[in-house]
Amino acid sequence: MTGGKDSRVIASLLINAGISARYFTFGEPDGEDTKIATSIATIFDLNHEIKRIEPDDVVANWDKNCLRNVRAADGMRSLYLMAGLSKSKPLNGNKRDIYLWGACGEVARSFFGNLPFLRPGLTVEDINGYLKASGPENSSGLISPESISRAKAWRERYFDECADQGIRPIDIPDLYGNHAVDGRRLGNNGRALAGTRDTYTPFATRAFLEAAFSIRSLQRYTEPLHYNLTKHLVPQLHAMPLANNAWRAQNQMLNLLRMRVARKARQIHRRTRHLQGLFYSSEPEYRYRDSMFNRLNWLESKRHHILELSKESACLPVWNFVRRDRFEKIMSAHTHRSVRSRDLQLLFHIATLLYYESDAERKSLRCIAGTSKTGT
Repeated sequence: MTGGKDSRVIASLLINAGISARYFTFGEPDGEDTKIATSIATIFDLNHEIKRIEPDDVVANWDKNCLRNVRAADGMRSLYLMAGLSKSKPLNGNKRDIYLWGACGEVARSFFGNLPFLRPGLTVEDINGYLKASGPENSSGLISPESISRAKAWRERYFDECADQGIRPIDIPDLYGNHAVDGRRLGNNGRALAGTRDTYTPFATRAFLEAAFSIRSLQRYTEPLHYNLTKHLVPQLHAMPLANNAWRAQNQMLNLLRMRVARKARQIHRRTRHLQGLFYSSEPEYRYRDSMFNRLNWLESKRHHILELSKESACLPVWNFVRRDRFEKIMSAHTHRSVRSRDLQLLFHIATLLYYESDAERKSLRCIAGTSKTGT
């Protein structure tokens, strides 16, 4: 349970139905999510626990949990998410928890909707134009240009196929996000944690998706399903504070005005950051510190080993997509850690594939399975 809207809907469903559940929040005791969740738990007398992941725990259990994470999802769950495994213990006996998750909820909040998309007369060509420069962070040029071109070509084919099926262009970004982003995230997180619990999200059901896409995109941006479900089920919970932002206005035009102002503010912020970058070659170290998910320290503690995996694995398929020379340069001791922090998530993704493709035990098991099928 956080201070967000997806977990607020799930809490409303459980409280309204009188279902006894255990609630937990990952976070710092003084964090906004923790404060809001604790307040909700107190008012509704919920069994609530605050879980804090110690940064050193992830590093101390890296070798054990790393291969566990990589093997469980066939290399498709990034080591960037390693912290979750440190609190997920293997099952003892037949008792299984059912973990209710808020994933996919953003599809009913037009998470991928923004000012350029929410306009009349939108075409598939417009969408491709707006997304032309989008993609994974690649400030160090780690991903090869050919790979980026292939990914963009796939996305364009996907959009064209949606249009051929009669899907309105204004709905395609949200559909793309649900299919290409949530589908991958949901499935691989579920696989990685399948040994510890069953995972279920009410937002990934056919009924919820049909309800979300039955609402026009401009109205969907007002979050009517989240807003009205919570207000109808538990009015008191609906009125409680949310983290970061409040409920969006149920007036479509007012939301568009707010969106335009927010977009202008982001543009000014980006220009300011760009000007700062012209005068400062490296950013202060404190910008990359956080008290619980100190991912930069995780990477630094295993940097040498990951670099050795790269040097020992010249023929791995990952190098068909990643520029090996640039990866080894950015991971070398001669490169300052602040430089690595700019592509931190991408570096974890690459490291995940290196661990997966160089896993000797996985390869031997695959060879055994292959020979048993052929009968040799």
